[in-house]
Amino acid sequence: MRIALYNLTTTTRWGGVENFVWEVARHLSARGHKVDVFGGRGPAHMVQKVPGVRVRRYPYLDRDIWRKIPLLGRQYTLTKLLERLSMAPFAIPALMRGGYDVVHIQKPYDLPVGALARLSGAKLLFGCHGKDFWPGDRLFTRFADGSVSASHYNAGQVHERYGIRPVVV
Repeated sequence: MRIALYNLTTTTRWGGVENFVWEVARHLSARGHKVDVFGGRGPAHMVQKVPGVRVRRYPYLDRDIWRKIPLLGRQYTLTKLLERLSMAPFAIPALMRGGYDVVHIQKPYDLPVGALARLSGAKLLFGCHGKDFWPGDRLFTRFADGSVSASHYNAGQVHERYGIRPVVV
């Protein structure tokens, strides 16, 4: 299978979601799948070298840049969404042409990108690792073919928000 793991911060920050993506990439590659990690263009030391995994990095506007705009300074959710959407125009062409069987997004912020990726014939796996919900996100969950969550607690939050029951991984 060809699998795209799509998460901007995988290549720009350290944390739980980021480690999760690298571990999933490592395990999928070891099972013989072709895996591409899609992330933001961050410092080179943020990119892990995983045998059989191709890393694709794209420009984006960091949330801290968005927060310098006076009306956005305290808009945590909106600035994270804008950060994610700013990478989308650069990444979507490769995502659409990649011939992926599965596109796995890690945050509700990437639901619009995931919906577009389905147009290429890929299945969309919606991962959720927290409570990064935003107004309008419910419109896009209907495009998800499956969902995974980081914990039973988070799966409950996802179910309450979207009415879907993620598998806990």
